[in-house]
Amino acid sequence: NVLAAAFVEVLDPRVSPHWIHLQISPISRLVLQRLGAANPDGLRARLGGPLLDRIMTVWGGVHSDHSGSVEVRLRSDRGPLSVRVLARPETSAVLRGVRAKVARLAPLFGARALTPFAQAAPIGGGGHVGGSLPMRESPGQWQTDVYGRPGGRGRMFVVDAAVFPSLPATTIALTIMANAHRKIGRAHV
Repeated sequence: NVLAAAFVEVLDPRVSPHWIHLQISPISRLVLQRLGAANPDGLRARLGGPLLDRIMTVWGGVHSDHSGSVEVRLRSDRGPLSVRVLARPETSAVLRGVRAKVARLAPLFGARALTPFAQAAPIGGGGHVGGSLPMRESPGQWQTDVYGRPGGRGRMFVVDAAVFPSLPATTIALTIMANAHRKIGRAHV
C-alpha cells in the first residue's frame, strides 16, 4: 500500500450502524513486484502496462464491534502465555456488505471493483489495535482511569488506542493524539 489518494467514509445501516472507512491508493511498487511487473522493460509490464497504470487498491476498515479479538492470558503466575483468537459471527456478513458497497460505489468514480480479489486481514492482523486497557470512570484491573493511568496509578500513562473501549473504522491517529494531549498530557504537566 502507498499513501492514500482519497478517503471515502460510508454510513450505510444496511451494512453496519457504524462508519466504514475506505482508503483508495494507487498501486505500489511492492504489488507490481508481486505481480512480476516491476521491471518496466519486462514482458508483463509491457503487456499489462495500460492496465497496471490504472489499478487502484482499496483498504477498508470496519468498527471494532465487527472485528474479532485476541485474548492473551498468563497460564500461571510464571507460565507461558495463552493466546486465543475470538471471531465474531457477524464479521463475514459485514465484510460481504462492504465489498458489495464498494462494487456499487466504484462506477461513481469511473472504476470497476474487482471484489472477488478482496482479502480480509486475519484477526489481530489489522491496522488498528486497541481496547486492551479501556478508560473507565472507576477502573478495575486491566482498565485505565480517564487520564489513561492503569488502575488509577500515578506517573504511568497509556496514551495510545489501548484506552479506547472500541475503535471506529476511520483513521484514529489524530484522535489518539488529541486524547493524549487533552486528557493526559495537559492534565499532568
